[in-house]
Amino acid sequence: MESKIGYIRRNIQEVAEQRIAGELRRMDEVKARLETEQYLYYGALGERDVIRKLSDLPATYHVLNDYRRHFSRPIYNRAEDDRIFSVQIDHIVVGPTGVFVVETKNWSDESLSSEVFFSPMRQVRRAGFALFVLLNQAMNDGRIHRASTGWGVRKISVKTAVVFRNKVPQEQYPFVALLGMERLNSYVTYGKHELCSEEVESIVSYLLSTRMSWSKGVSGKRSWLT
Repeated sequence: MESKIGYIRRNIQEVAEQRIAGELRRMDEVKARLETEQYLYYGALGERDVIRKLSDLPATYHVLNDYRRHFSRPIYNRAEDDRIFSVQIDHIVVGPTGVFVVETKNWSDESLSSEVFFSPMRQVRRAGFALFVLLNQAMNDGRIHRASTGWGVRKISVKTAVVFRNKVPQEQYPFVALLGMERLNSYVTYGKHELCSEEVESIVSYLLSTRMSWSKGVSGKRSWLT
């Protein structure tokens, strides 16, 4: 017993570090998990606010949230030499003015100034390209109704946007609209009508039939739930 006490006295700092090492590791694990869940929490807040905002659209607009698909054969974007194996889209809006892919970001000023700023812009462009290919393939296969005109059957276009819950960055990114919450609905509803009601319903039905999973959706004043 005396020798053990003597060892502890001679090596008190080393013994103390050994005894608290496990607790320090557990504290680091808790800290890392809290930081991860904090980002998830803020992201969920942003998506919730966008869903509420989109619920104010006219009843002729349909919103699908958290649309996911995996592809056994990737979609190839030849222009960027990019193979897309899956998509996860925060919000898809379908209405008279067209089809919109909307990504939500609840970022701080520090995040906006970081080197990862352009990541969601690339993400939403990739998702928009994949959806464009999917919708037009489905139209060609007869799974989506598209009215013909004197110029033949037009392709279904897809517009892309990133909505920021806080500060909107001043930078611009090609083919992606960067919006604040207050501009979202006017961006969606502004412009000429591209789809009739039958085309809108046909596109929405196709998307619902091909989704992997989704959390919540709204269509005018109606709600779709899992």
